[in-house]
Amino acid sequence: MTPVFSAPRRRIAAAIYRYLLRAYPARIRRDQANDMVELFVDLVGEASRRGRVAALTQTLSIWGEAVGRGLQARTARRHHHVVSNSGHDATAGLSMGSVTQDFGYALRSLRRAPGFTLVTTLTLALGIGANSALFAMVDNIMLRPAGTIVDPERVVLLHHGPDGGSFSWPDFEDLTASTASLDATSVVGDFSASVGSAAGAFRVTGALVSDGYLDVFGVPPQLGRVFTPAESEPTGAQPVVIVSDGFWREFLGGEDSVVGSEVRLNGTSYTIVGVTPPGFRGGRLENPPRFWVPAARIGDFMPQLGSGALTKRGWRIFRAVGRLAPEATMAIVQSELSAVAAGLEELDPSSRGVRDFSVSPGSNGALSNDGRVAVMQSSRLLAGVVGLVLLLACLNVANLLLARATGRRSEVAVRAALGASRTRLVRQLLAESLVLSLVGGAVGLTLGLASVPLLSRLAMPTSLDLTVGADSRVLLFAIGLSLVTGVLFGLVPALSASSPDLVSALKASGPATAGSRSPGRLGLRVNARSVLVVGQVALSLVLLSGAGLLIRTLSELEAVDAGFDAANVLTATIDPGLAGIEEQEGLQLFEQLLTTVRAMPGVTAASLTSDLPLDPEGSAMGLYFEGSDDAAAQVDVSQTIVAVDLFGTLGIPVLHGRDFTPADRVDASLAVVVNQSLADRFWPGEEAIGKRLGVSGPSGPWFEVIGVVGDHRQASLREEARPHLFWPMRQIYAMMSGAAKSLVVRTSGDPVEVLPAVRQELARLAPELPLYAVTTLRDWMGETIARERRIATLLTAFAGVALLLAGIGLYGTISYAVAQRRPEIGIRMALGARPHDAVRLVVLHGAGLGVAGIALGLAGSVAAMGLVRSLLFGVSPLDLPTLSVVSLTILATALLASWLPARRAAGTDPLEALESQ
Repeated sequence: MTPVFSAPRRRIAAAIYRYLLRAYPARIRRDQANDMVELFVDLVGEASRRGRVAALTQTLSIWGEAVGRGLQARTARRHHHVVSNSGHDATAGLSMGSVTQDFGYALRSLRRAPGFTLVTTLTLALGIGANSALFAMVDNIMLRPAGTIVDPERVVLLHHGPDGGSFSWPDFEDLTASTASLDATSVVGDFSASVGSAAGAFRVTGALVSDGYLDVFGVPPQLGRVFTPAESEPTGAQPVVIVSDGFWREFLGGEDSVVGSEVRLNGTSYTIVGVTPPGFRGGRLENPPRFWVPAARIGDFMPQLGSGALTKRGWRIFRAVGRLAPEATMAIVQSELSAVAAGLEELDPSSRGVRDFSVSPGSNGALSNDGRVAVMQSSRLLAGVVGLVLLLACLNVANLLLARATGRRSEVAVRAALGASRTRLVRQLLAESLVLSLVGGAVGLTLGLASVPLLSRLAMPTSLDLTVGADSRVLLFAIGLSLVTGVLFGLVPALSASSPDLVSALKASGPATAGSRSPGRLGLRVNARSVLVVGQVALSLVLLSGAGLLIRTLSELEAVDAGFDAANVLTATIDPGLAGIEEQEGLQLFEQLLTTVRAMPGVTAASLTSDLPLDPEGSAMGLYFEGSDDAAAQVDVSQTIVAVDLFGTLGIPVLHGRDFTPADRVDASLAVVVNQSLADRFWPGEEAIGKRLGVSGPSGPWFEVIGVVGDHRQASLREEARPHLFWPMRQIYAMMSGAAKSLVVRTSGDPVEVLPAVRQELARLAPELPLYAVTTLRDWMGETIARERRIATLLTAFAGVALLLAGIGLYGTISYAVAQRRPEIGIRMALGARPHDAVRLVVLHGAGLGVAGIALGLAGSVAAMGLVRSLLFGVSPLDLPTLSVVSLTILATALLASWLPARRAAGTDPLEALESQ
């Protein structure tokens, strides 16, 4: 409705109101007249929407109150009487118009304080943005399938057994033929392949699938077509491939003519029949496939499986996915799967109780089980950290609002004098808090979404390529968090500022500390701001303690004696199976490569190993130990297959006996080298040389121990050396046919300098065999503790921000206390107090707040250390040196934040301080 009390008339009424304000004392008119006139215009404008009579009544009422309360203020100023805070509340009703007015006034008020608005907005943006980024990251990792999938809720995972096991090809065919509730199904088998190109061979990940694969995800190819049933037949499957958008653009030139062209995979030419759309990741976040081939071509990529890969029911090597029919439910699919399993058990009674088919939502497959557990562990830690940062931001902003509210006590008193109730005042002040939180939330959400890739690299245990947008779930979370945050940090200041003593507020020459008690000694008052500062200090100490413990952990891990020399060592992986190289040919390739590499300039030693030190995925084998208590039982022992001179190349000492030599061939006596831990466990107090162990039972064949080497860390720097043995590559290679091997090269200088020559030699010997996972052994060691380093970096950064916020809060509190007590300081100085007395009192007040925060923070650290306990190594969660250094850092920050205002207090001029009153 158009206001009936027109704008020109409101301007005339405002001019009259400004004249009537002359009834107030001059100081109040000088400080508050503009705000009072602005409020008058707002109130009359609101009333005019209810009609001319309402507008006239409101105007006359406020005019009368202006004269009456102005005269009361003059009288009270002379006689120190208290003006009653009663009267008509002209704006008590809650309506859309009043809410709009509240937010409009809040915006104008914050616009007049740009510095305050900027600081609080950025502070809140930090806390809200970090929490929004964490929610977006976990939501995309744990709750949604990866990539551009149509109707993702219809995608399901099919499992064999209670542990989410895989399917054999025959079982999958029977399942597909008997499940009418699934529109499409497909097997999925992950593998790596060598891709031949003019620039040399390189390794990429791929997947073996059946013809319904893209239909499961509802994703048509952007170029070409999907596989046909004929191309997926177990007999006569065609060498065709569908490539990802990224593979097409990065390696194939991105031309539309790619369909129909050929690409060499593991030495075989494959015809490209399709290209998937951008962003399609096959429902996976970890190592998504770069191309897909028919599952029947498994022999090209896993030759060791032989012809039984697609015929034997016991060979469960494929995962299975499906797409629900429009009217189907998970329960219907489960009943069909159970019927299929029962039918297969009837056909094969020996499998009774083993076949247990089940179904689960497809989004659960975005990560492996190990990946999900690791992500949840990291997410809990990160949630605790960003939660503390948000709480710290709220405390800091609440402190700023308390200071701002104290400075606005006379403004609030004027509004109360004009008839505003406490409810309306609280609502108005909360409106400002909500405006700040919503603006901070918008800025924080923008920054948070942009930081998701960095945050995932720093905090997540696995490499995840996340691109997160502001979808409805993330937006709702950010808005909800902003609203809760606005109430959280704004309620206490609003309640504190909304009940002023009208006379003291109207006649005061300066602000007084909000919520304070009557003044005692300088710097010893306890008020809401002090309590908030103590909370900030405590939270900062918790974060700093966690960062300090992780830094100590890194130092302890880096000081661990790994049992080998990582300096000047280059490592790279070679997998003969990627080029379809057979067993004997592969062994010859390795020996030729080693002979050439050892002769290269700058190379002092070179060898091969099946597993690098500190590899958590190392292999183990069941063994029988002749002459030990465990001779009749199979014992699992970790193992490594090595070429000649691995121990010399890695700097692992041979303690007894000898190393392998070229004479340890397949036609020679079977030999094995063990580490000291294995010798001590199975032959304590005895000579290990000459002892025998077997892999096929007590009857042999037996391998003779020819050497004992020093212990080294096999799985990680955190674990002590375990019993371990080494097989000679020439004798045992047949058991590991086609397995990847790590080339290890020790040089006299920078090991990276020999890499081009090594690549050139491998390309000469096997042009389609890629050299991958190239790194130095020292960098490889660094990667084993990369997660701890990343989390320590992240936690240290957040802890530094927390310490800065706490220091700012402490500085602001002390500075405000000094400003408020300036007349008292002037009196003390006039009575003979020396400057260092003022410094001492102020610094002691700051130190007291710091000590109180440290005490509270130490208690909080004890409770919070469970979040990082699993990451610690060689240090206790209650490590005294770490907690001492952190406490001293906090105390030093408190003293510095107090010393700066104390210096200003010491320079107070008594006459100037008193004259200002």
